[in-house]
Amino acid sequence: MSGTLPTDSESRVTANEWKVRPARPMDVGEIAAGVAELLIELGARAPAKNALERAARVLIDDREAGALLVADDVGQVVWKVTYMGKTVR
Repeated sequence: MSGTLPTDSESRVTANEWKVRPARPMDVGEIAAGVAELLIELGARAPAKNALERAARVLIDDREAGALLVADDVGQVVWKVTYMGKTVR
């Protein structure tokens, strides 16, 4: 992956009260839950929670592996995923 991701102290994109930022280790549980919920909404089976958490940790720990961003609302990860006009969460 070319380029670098911003650190927490660098500029962030803001929409309303949300801030989009790189995921942190403390976000892993919420990321896994959100991805599992989305997969189920899409009609798929969600992998085991530990597999989703492991995948999230890889992306958080190794910025060369890819980007994992979260929407943060005053310290709480928020999920609102819309696809084909349907809001998942």
